[in-house]
Amino acid sequence: MTLFLFINTCFKGVGVIKIFAIPYAFGSSCCYYDLKKCLNSSIELISLDYSGHGKRISDPLLYEVGDIADDLYRQIKSELQRDEKYALLGYSMGGLMCYEILKRIKDGHYPKNVFIFSSHYPGHIYESDEYEHYELEDVKALLKEYGGTPEYILEYNDFLTFMKPIVCADMIALRDYSNNDTEYRINCPLTVICGSDETDTPESFEKWKTYSLNSYYFYIFQGGHFFLFENTENLRKGAEIINQKSLML
Repeated sequence: MTLFLFINTCFKGVGVIKIFAIPYAFGSSCCYYDLKKCLNSSIELISLDYSGHGKRISDPLLYEVGDIADDLYRQIKSELQRDEKYALLGYSMGGLMCYEILKRIKDGHYPKNVFIFSSHYPGHIYESDEYEHYELEDVKALLKEYGGTPEYILEYNDFLTFMKPIVCADMIALRDYSNNDTEYRINCPLTVICGSDETDTPESFEKWKTYSLNSYYFYIFQGGHFFLFENTENLRKGAEIINQKSLML
């Protein structure tokens, strides 16, 4: 019996825990559609959208990490009852947002787990460029560099025109980010997973450990920055880790 089936069998009927999932830059809540199907039935995955992204495309874009984190925190608070169990999950830019959301919790209602996928640690210095002046070709080159977008889609100017303000807003937010509370440490179990073929080394991603005061787990999956979405095996393994750590509380 696989670990996934074992966990689903042993914990059937366990009370629901909510996991608030935050997407990568330029992404939307739909990126977690397949992951949601792999999770234990006792886990309710709630995928969030940044303002101006996905289902919230008509909302204004935000250009500062602090404003984005405030907005996400409000979304989470509106979904939670007092003392309800929950966890945070973030991919790439979403991992940084998890960190900033944790810093905003003042009522002691902390998550039971935090899952960080392919996200730079909070002290990372992001690439600097004049994203305010980007043209379509610049957006195309950046999306190609980051990966995760099919090559043929990048040939459509309509797609690039749609994505341009979203890409520029997210890149400006990351470019201008500075961790304004270097003393803050995460006081709940932290799981960090990166790909073996990331642009940065695994050692860089493991620097998250210095931001943790609780249990810390680190995994390396075969693949690039979007390893979780590259194949069903990585998706299944990621779900197993989430299931195990979310339900064994």
